[in-house]
Amino acid sequence: MKASVKMFTSDGTTSGMYPIKLIITHRGKTVRKQIGLTDPNDWDINNNLPLPTHPDYDNLYVRIVNSKAKSNTGKFRKMNDVSEGMSFIDHEHESLEDRIDFYKFYQQRIDYYKSINKDGTAHIYTYVLKDLQKFKPRLYLDQVTIRLVDDFKEYKKLSGASNSGIQTYLACFRSVYNKCCRANEIINKRPFEECSKDIPVKSRRKKNVYLSRDTIKILEGIEEESEYHQRAIDISLLQFYLGGLYVIDVYKLRKDQLYRGRAFIKRIKLAEKGEEFDVKIFPKAKKIIEKYSCDDPIYVFPWMNEEMLYRSFYDIHKNKLREIFTKYNLETLPKNEQVVTRSPRHTFATLGKFSGVDVDIIRELMGHERNDMDTVYKDKFPQSVKDKAHWRIIDTSSK
Repeated sequence: MKASVKMFTSDGTTSGMYPIKLIITHRGKTVRKQIGLTDPNDWDINNNLPLPTHPDYDNLYVRIVNSKAKSNTGKFRKMNDVSEGMSFIDHEHESLEDRIDFYKFYQQRIDYYKSINKDGTAHIYTYVLKDLQKFKPRLYLDQVTIRLVDDFKEYKKLSGASNSGIQTYLACFRSVYNKCCRANEIINKRPFEECSKDIPVKSRRKKNVYLSRDTIKILEGIEEESEYHQRAIDISLLQFYLGGLYVIDVYKLRKDQLYRGRAFIKRIKLAEKGEEFDVKIFPKAKKIIEKYSCDDPIYVFPWMNEEMLYRSFYDIHKNKLREIFTKYNLETLPKNEQVVTRSPRHTFATLGKFSGVDVDIIRELMGHERNDMDTVYKDKFPQSVKDKAHWRIIDTSSK
């Protein structure tokens, strides 16, 4: 019975890296097991060991050295079954911790976010997962070390990512790692500690992009031949008319949310933390809802309600809205920056403030949670008071 470790260049590459395999042979029988991947520049071909430059040097070096030590024991040499020999040599790497496939757990987190309608979060986490898999095609929980995190950070720097982008990637990576350790009752080795020290991000408050009342009035009067352009206008207006909803709240509006001329909303972004609030459906909003409503038993609008299709819908909506602003030379405030899908929400809040509407009424109309002690015990405003303020914000006929 013999054991060896070798980099297999004949198997082809995975993202430019060759497989490292543990080989057990005995009396013409052979069994192989892949234990890692390597760039040829990170491999000592004479000693069949990783060089210190290897991204997973610490774990891989110890694993191979231990395997070689076990192959020199009398117990191993007396074995006659190659599968038994493989189990003996690599037994310590069959522990519970090493069996935790980090990417599998990561995908489960993405699926969870989708299940609670946090599609935006799921979308970001998916991008991070894809990039992690390019950096390291296979990853187990115990392989997430300080060195691996630092190497991933350098990998992102070399790819041209901004500091804020790298911070986002590391935050998602860290969040999943922490949850994986907790879910599997594994000691958290804190590999992300101080990982952001050398990637500072200048914190500054970005002004919200909003529209003037005159721009809203222009949008109300546009009749586009293009279905997509007109839909982009109508969705933006409906967002504004219903208290500054997000696009996804309009996209997934259900029929049971509309009752006796009111829309009962629970912001999808807040998931289970969100509280239901209601707003009046004024004729402007009713006209758009009726224009696009369909026979679906659950949803108001005919658009499919799956995450990947929503992302496509969202991207089309955003692009067509920007094309409209370019075509009609429409400007945004305060500095004529590019219009964003949240602009109707910022517009509702800003025009409400300019109209002298009480800030607590604006909060209720927009579904903002009340967290401070001063407002948490206040009663909600009567519908008549809210409706009057609501119309004051969205009315463009006399402004």
